[in-house]
Amino acid sequence: MTRVVADTNVYVSALMFGGLPAIFLDLAFLESFTLVASTALLDELDEKLRLKFGLPSSVTSRSDACPLQAQDRTSGSRNETSL
Repeated sequence: MTRVVADTNVYVSALMFGGLPAIFLDLAFLESFTLVASTALLDELDEKLRLKFGLPSSVTSRSDACPLQAQDRTSGSRNETSL
């Protein structure tokens, strides 16, 4: 299966505005491809959603979201991370 890495802006656009980025996330949830994210990317997404858009940390918490495969670039190890 194809593995895809999306920039933080794609997630922000999908979650806040919809459009093509939202369709992209829908395809990922339908398992058309494997969406891969680093811990640093997820941390940046959390920060942007809280600071720029005022979402509370309870909304941006990764514990309730769907799992994504994250790869730590420093160690090269893969683990499962949630948005």
